[in-house]
Amino acid sequence: MIELYNSWLVAKDREKQIIAERRGIEDQIKAALEVDESIEGTVSTKEEGLKVTITPKLSRSIDSAKLQEIALEHGLESQLSELFNWKPSINMKRWKDTSPEITGPLLGAITTKPSRATFKIERK
Repeated sequence: MIELYNSWLVAKDREKQIIAERRGIEDQIKAALEVDESIEGTVSTKEEGLKVTITPKLSRSIDSAKLQEIALEHGLESQLSELFNWKPSINMKRWKDTSPEITGPLLGAITTKPSRATFKIERK
C-alpha cells in the first residue's frame, strides 16, 4: 500500500504543477484578449480552426446581518426571501429582473469579486 500512497503523492504533485502551468497560460490568453474579469459575460474568439470561449465568473458573499439591517431601514424585508437564498445567497435571475430601487440599497451588504474564469478550447 505504501507504494500506492507514494504514487498518489507523486501524481498529485505533477497535477499541481500542470494546473499551475495551465492557469499561467490561461492568464496570458485573458491578458492578450483583454478580458475584463470584473464583469459577467462570455468572450469568444476563433483563430486557425480553434474556438476559444472564456467565461469570467464573479463570486458574491453576503453579510447577512448587514443585509437584514439595510432591508429593515428601507422597508424591503419582504423582498429578501425572493432575492436571496437563505443562508443568504443571491437569486441572480430575480435580482437582475428586480428594480434598482429595491436592489440598490441592498448592495451595501454584498461583496463581489472575480473568481477563476472557465475555459473551453475546441477544434473545429
